[in-house]
Amino acid sequence: MVFLLSRLLVLTACLSFITCAFTDPGVKAQGEKEQKTLTIHVSSICPFQCLPSEYGGSRGIFYDISERIFTAAGYKLLPVYAPFSRAILLAQQGELDVMTTLYKDEIAGLLYPDEAVCYAKEMFFVRSGDPWRYTGLPSLADLHASGDKVLVSHGYDYGNRVFKQFMKVTPELFFVLGGASTFERAIHLLLNKRVRVVVFDHSVMAYSLARLQLEGEIIPAGAMHQGKKLYISISAKTADAGKLRETFDAGLKQLKSSRDFQQLLAKYNINFL
Repeated sequence: MVFLLSRLLVLTACLSFITCAFTDPGVKAQGEKEQKTLTIHVSSICPFQCLPSEYGGSRGIFYDISERIFTAAGYKLLPVYAPFSRAILLAQQGELDVMTTLYKDEIAGLLYPDEAVCYAKEMFFVRSGDPWRYTGLPSLADLHASGDKVLVSHGYDYGNRVFKQFMKVTPELFFVLGGASTFERAIHLLLNKRVRVVVFDHSVMAYSLARLQLEGEIIPAGAMHQGKKLYISISAKTADAGKLRETFDAGLKQLKSSRDFQQLLAKYNINFL
């Protein structure tokens, strides 16, 4: 009996091995759906986009929302870390599927959903107690005449053509800062009086000051515009790009009506839409 039982166990093991050896590893179990991968650009414009290594594992509200929506639709997100200018080329060439934190139709060759994620509001900031206020280009010209510096972020689109043109014709006024931890370094440069003014998005400044526990040390000194909608975009060369755009639109509308959306806004200290 023991002998027969041993032979039976050996036979069972052999059959299991044969079954495994000749089963196509690419074949999914019955009812299991294949998960497609979408590449998504991530950089450091926190709270919109965050580098996990700099922000305790957080990837920003755009990534979190995209992950919720596309995961529910059967997709897996693969973050791609690259400078903004490089990401644009990758998306236009079809080597990057999703870009985020864009104004509508900002970049050619991309498809934009109808539904915006949130708003950007570019503002001028000064040290607490500084009387300077932005009232238009003449107020920037006053800074230029006095030899002061205005800090801006390298490669950042401030959503204002007149301001961008002014940067081109008066480059000596501007202190252009790039690299890692750009916004936190900019805050320290302002507090140490290396520059007179910094130009940040309202949410980026609020998030950075709260993280550094420096609320009240830096104050708004005027807005470049009253707020512009920010979107994700899909590369037109991505397979099923139109379907992905529709999927995101429908998912975002549903998410905005839920408590989860309000919790995401609170997590990233975004308090206006």
